[in-house]
Amino acid sequence: GLFPGAQVVSWSGGLIPLYRPAQSYADNVMLVGDATRQVKATSGGGIWMALVGARHAASTALRALEAQDPSAAMLREYHAGWTRELGGDLRLGLLLRRAADRLSDRQVHHTLQLLDAPVVRTIIQRQGDIDFPGKLYEGLRSNALVWRVLSALPWSNVELDRKSTRLNSSHLGISYAV
Repeated sequence: GLFPGAQVVSWSGGLIPLYRPAQSYADNVMLVGDATRQVKATSGGGIWMALVGARHAASTALRALEAQDPSAAMLREYHAGWTRELGGDLRLGLLLRRAADRLSDRQVHHTLQLLDAPVVRTIIQRQGDIDFPGKLYEGLRSNALVWRVLSALPWSNVELDRKSTRLNSSHLGISYAV
């Protein structure tokens, strides 16, 4: 083995706190990363999101210290900043995750076949960003041919807007609001 004589002392684990909109500040407190669910629902990743949140928290903390005002009213700009930068992509990921969780194996297979079309793969390669799915979504929407192909997906009547908090799919009989 890699470490001769080593043995496992204990195992631990926990749930990944997927994104859900919630207040991330109070008097004297700013929550960052997993503590405020800055985690992508599509992958469970959150390092980049936490770093962006930390940048906004640090900037807000400096202003609060300079003003000697760590009140919730002052710290509100932290929440506004990170949600402005990340909220759309986090909401989009959550809505897509919820819709995808409802697909049958056959629907997943069909969806993957459509996503493997050369023109779709090209857009994915050029505009796909694991941390910002909205970039890919916008790229797919901007190509009329691709969007027509993707409209054959099991959730073809999806009404999805990165700034919205709603996703509707008549094919799956679901409607989500975040």
